[in-house]
Amino acid sequence: MSHADNDTLRNGFIRQRRNLILISLVLLFAETSELSISKLNVFGNELLIRNPVIITVALWVGWFYWSWRYYSYFHDLGEKGFGGRLREKLKPMLRRWVKMRFAADQSWRDEIAKAARQSVAFDAIDKELSQRPHSWEILEVTPLGQTQFREIPMQARMRLLFDQGDATVISPNEGHANFSSKGFNAMMFNIRAGLRVLIQTHIFSEYFLPFLIASAPLLYRLYGWLTR
Repeated sequence: MSHADNDTLRNGFIRQRRNLILISLVLLFAETSELSISKLNVFGNELLIRNPVIITVALWVGWFYWSWRYYSYFHDLGEKGFGGRLREKLKPMLRRWVKMRFAADQSWRDEIAKAARQSVAFDAIDKELSQRPHSWEILEVTPLGQTQFREIPMQARMRLLFDQGDATVISPNEGHANFSSKGFNAMMFNIRAGLRVLIQTHIFSEYFLPFLIASAPLLYRLYGWLTR
């Protein structure tokens, strides 16, 4: 899609969002206030409305139309950026979790360190230093591929720190290890990151809040039918 086509689609989406929110609020007001209009003044001409119910019917027709139009444009926009923002919010959480587990679970630390060492192309100096006491520094943890609700595959970027007496020598070569967070931990990470995306970014208010506003008159009408 060209830049001009994308701008046209985006402008159309904004129009449909505005129309949907407006018709939904007007319809909700008409439903909750039991609004009844018997006449209209159009350019100084007074129009009598013998069947006021038709106004509510017209509002519902407009609501269905603009709900369909908004959904169509919403679908045509494709990726809304939620996945990318979710990954951004996951990164610091996963890094803290990996560092805590790396420090507390020796068997897991040895397994991850072994995988990281195999990914490093050591130079001659590193090979000599690697015989000395050393530790790993977690530089970055990045989610990999498509994040699932119950499993988050990730990659840790790491580097070796060599103990050289009173000083610490930092290896210029970096390694990496791939692993996953599964089950309850993965679900909690996704929930926390998802909530941060909804609260701290524009994505919820721009794309999903109009659906909630549009559902208000429909839910009110259904509630009225069920409580009769």
